[in-house]
Amino acid sequence: MLFGRFDATSDFSRKDWLKGTQFFEYNPIGAGGTYLAPTVDEIILKHVVPALRKHAPTLLLESNDDPRRVMLEVFADHARSLRLKRFNVALCQYKGLKGGVEEFPANVEFFRAMGVNCWHVDPRELRVRDGELWYSEAGEEYGIDLVYRDHEANDLAQQEEDGADLSGIKHALKHGRCISSLAGEFDHKSAFEVFTDERFARHFTAEERRMFKLHVPWTRTVTAGRTTEPAGGTVDFLPWLAKQRDALLLKPNRSYGGTGILLGADCSERAWQQALERGAKSPGTWVAQSFRPIAEKDFPVIDEEGNVGLAEYWNVLGLYSSEQRLGMLGRASRRRVVNVAQKGGLVSVLRLL
Repeated sequence: MLFGRFDATSDFSRKDWLKGTQFFEYNPIGAGGTYLAPTVDEIILKHVVPALRKHAPTLLLESNDDPRRVMLEVFADHARSLRLKRFNVALCQYKGLKGGVEEFPANVEFFRAMGVNCWHVDPRELRVRDGELWYSEAGEEYGIDLVYRDHEANDLAQQEEDGADLSGIKHALKHGRCISSLAGEFDHKSAFEVFTDERFARHFTAEERRMFKLHVPWTRTVTAGRTTEPAGGTVDFLPWLAKQRDALLLKPNRSYGGTGILLGADCSERAWQQALERGAKSPGTWVAQSFRPIAEKDFPVIDEEGNVGLAEYWNVLGLYSSEQRLGMLGRASRRRVVNVAQKGGLVSVLRLL
C-alpha cells in the first residue's frame, strides 16, 4: 500500500489542459503539503475571495479535496483489506526536527477531529509486545494498528546502526501495517523509465502505453551504454546526452526539495558535462529526463513601497489520490525548478462552481 504525491504540471487556462498535463515523478515517502495545501486554500477563501466577489459577484469558488482526507481514505481502505477490528493510527516522524512547518502534529489534530484515534509517534518510540504494536504517552499505552512513515528505510537503518531501537517500525513493515510499504523504497526518479522504454511495453495495455506517451516525459538512468532516445532511435547514451543538453534535464535519482536538478537550457556546457561525468562514475544515481515546459502565469505582487504589479511565476502541482478523491498542492516560483525549498511559494488551487 502506498500513499504519496505525484508532481506534475498543467495549465488549467487552456482548453486542452488535460491533454497537456505532464507527470515528472512520484513521491511515496515523506510527501509534504498535506496540511499546507488546505491551509492555503482556507486563507484565500476567507480573505481574498470575498474581496474578489465585490468586483465579480458570480465568482463562486470552493476548495479542492483535502489531501488529509485522501490520506485517511487510503489508510481506511488498507485497514479494511487487512480486516482490522480497530483503527488506531500513528503518524511516524522523528520528533524535534528543525526547520519548516510541522505537518504531522497538525494532521494528528485533524484526524482526531474526525473521530480517528491518532498519535504523532517517533519511530524510536514504537514497541512490540505479544505480536502487537504499542506506543506510550503521558503514562498511558496505546495499541497501534497502522503506521504512516515519513522516513526511508536507509535512514531508519542508519538510526539502528547508531543504537536506536527500531523494532516497532520494522514489525509494521514486515506485517503490512506500514504505509507506504517497502514498495515505497522504489520512489526512484528513474521509475518513469519503466513507462517510457519499449523494453517494458509488453507489461502494459495499449491504453496504458498511450497514456504514458501522452503524460510521462521520456526518462532514463544515466549510465554508459546504448538506449532508445525520445524519437525511438538507438543511441550511444552518454555522447548523445552531451549533445542534447537544451532538450533535457538531469536530477538525482533519490532526492527531494528540488536539490541538484539541472536544466540543460539554463546551464553552461561545462556544468552539463561535469554533471554527466558524475552520473557516469556512479551509475544509477542520476536521471536524464525530457524537459517539458511548465505553466507560467502572472501573479499580483506588492513591492517594498506598497505598489501592486504583476510578475511571472512558474507553476507546478502536487497531486494526492485515493479511490475517492484527488487533493492538490499548488507551488510557484520565479525559478523554473519550482519547489518551496528552492525559494518557491504555495498557490491555492480552487474549484470554480
